[in-house]
Amino acid sequence: MSGSAAAAWCLAAVMLIAATPTPTPSVTRPFPAPVTSRTVTVPATIDSTGATNAATALQSFVNGVPDGSVISFKAGGIYRMDRGLFVSNRHHLVFEGNGATLRATGAGTLIAASPVLIDGANSDIAVRNFTIEGSNGKTGTAIYDPKAEDQQGVAIYGGTRIEITNNIIRKTWGDGIYANEKDTTHSWVDGLWVHHNTIVSIGRNAFTMNGAKNALLERNTIDQVGGSVLDIEPDTAYQGAINITLRANTVAAWGLSPLYTMHFVACANNEFGPGAVIRGITITGNHVSQGAPSSVNTPNAGGLSTWIGKKRTADVTFTNNTTTKAGAGPVLRFEYVDGLTVTGNSQPLTSGSLLYIYDSTNVTN
Repeated sequence: MSGSAAAAWCLAAVMLIAATPTPTPSVTRPFPAPVTSRTVTVPATIDSTGATNAATALQSFVNGVPDGSVISFKAGGIYRMDRGLFVSNRHHLVFEGNGATLRATGAGTLIAASPVLIDGANSDIAVRNFTIEGSNGKTGTAIYDPKAEDQQGVAIYGGTRIEITNNIIRKTWGDGIYANEKDTTHSWVDGLWVHHNTIVSIGRNAFTMNGAKNALLERNTIDQVGGSVLDIEPDTAYQGAINITLRANTVAAWGLSPLYTMHFVACANNEFGPGAVIRGITITGNHVSQGAPSSVNTPNAGGLSTWIGKKRTADVTFTNNTTTKAGAGPVLRFEYVDGLTVTGNSQPLTSGSLLYIYDSTNVTN
């Protein structure tokens, strides 16, 4: 083989490797993968340099792709999204990023500015191997703006068997992942698996579950979050959370914003959503290294600082979580819980006790 031919062959090999999707680590699936029969490639005519708005052309292309397809994006491409990608009433569809970036440019006041918006009666949808980037350039204590918290990384309203994996989700004004009911039908998200993502520089919460059941949030790497890691805050009786598991996540800094009291896990708002059903909440095997910086509203908080007090929550398990971030007790606060297990957690204290339990039944600790 000549020198020029060998060089060409090596270049082709490098390009082939670069275009190969990062494999998702082997784990036990909570539900079957989408069933697909074809792979379609995003056309080269859609700008993948980030120079111009690609949202309109990309949306038109996706709308024309049949269900049962893998939609393959250009490896390493940058798609400028002046409006988010809207997925509605689709089935058995895989969005394969190949390391491409969906870069949103819309305002933090717009849900439609979320880079990915999965809305309505979707089923068997997977979003994988992207950088999903919002337009929030703020950092540190300024990262959260309560007047601009509607742009999520992935916003999900209703739908079943949704998988979000192996993405970098960053720079959102709102949450990394937001799951709620479809407001016109009151159908919850049922079957959500968020795993092996890096979720960083998030304005509000890493995860908000307001209308979701059977959600598994596991093995994600989380850092620089303005609010809480997991927040359950139903606003109406139509909303709620059933069988939500936060498991084996690695968390660095949460609670960067000093504006409100922030928590590792929060579910305690009794002003809104009376009658919302909250049950089957499992928080297990997570590790927090930094936690929240001390501020006027979140002073000297332990890394595992948690408040679950929504009336009446049922079947809460909080086990085997660890942190090196000491804080003043009580760090773990549980109120109005019917069926509570709190064991095996490692939380250093600067003062006070680890646990506060009030008006709860069937408690194991």
